[in-house]
Amino acid sequence: MLPYFEQPVLSLGPVHLYAFGAIVAVAVIVGIELAQWRAQKVGLDPATVRSFALWIVGAGFLGAHLFDALWYHPREVLDAPWSLLQLGGFSSFGGFLGALGGAFAWRVRTRQEILPFIDVTLSVFPIAWAIGRLGCTVAHDHPGIPTSPANPLAFAFPDGPRWDLGFLEMLFSVGVSIVCVFFWRRPRPLGTYVALTAMMYAPVRFALDFLRESADAQGDARYGDLTPAQWWCLVLFVVGLGAFSDIRDERGRTRRADDRATAVAAGRQSH
Repeated sequence: MLPYFEQPVLSLGPVHLYAFGAIVAVAVIVGIELAQWRAQKVGLDPATVRSFALWIVGAGFLGAHLFDALWYHPREVLDAPWSLLQLGGFSSFGGFLGALGGAFAWRVRTRQEILPFIDVTLSVFPIAWAIGRLGCTVAHDHPGIPTSPANPLAFAFPDGPRWDLGFLEMLFSVGVSIVCVFFWRRPRPLGTYVALTAMMYAPVRFALDFLRESADAQGDARYGDLTPAQWWCLVLFVVGLGAFSDIRDERGRTRRADDRATAVAAGRQSH
């Protein structure tokens, strides 16, 4: 088994700096810097991409907190509505939805199309996500169901061997990052990274959530035997399919237009 350890904490008087927070901060910085670098490669203004990224990061953290509270702990919110004002847990899909809301707010403010900026951000997002999930691995804040001591991916939690879902998602994110870097080698149709990341992440995350503890065991809430994340995985996969379909249709239109242009040119030469 993999060794279990408490996350490091740096105490500066009354202030406690946790490794999770430091790693997430690094993930945000790396993500924004990579997005600006990619912007130069694809012909977007890096400063504009930075502005876009800051909007979606801020809205993403807010959405992550609200989604976690409302979907995963609804009883606590009903009992104490003011708990919404207390930053606590964060939900991945809440972060995604919050970021999308931030993107639309940025669009209203700047009057610019957001798809090019979403696409360039998603082209580097898996790298930042992998770093962020490293923070989850260090904090062990996504413990899964018990597993066999012979499982080489199990962590030796204090109560016995368990899956660590933050660690599993980190490994998967590294794989998605490698695919994205491979795609960087040449220009891609607009929407490619929307389709790629959505269609890769959704089914894997859907499967991983079956390794989460049940609500009765202090695990994630269930709605119709599925976690909130699993329901949103279905939505995300449909979004990815839609983006892929748009790309395929656009390629078909471009190919037909090229064929017509070639036919017209050939006809003129024959005359």
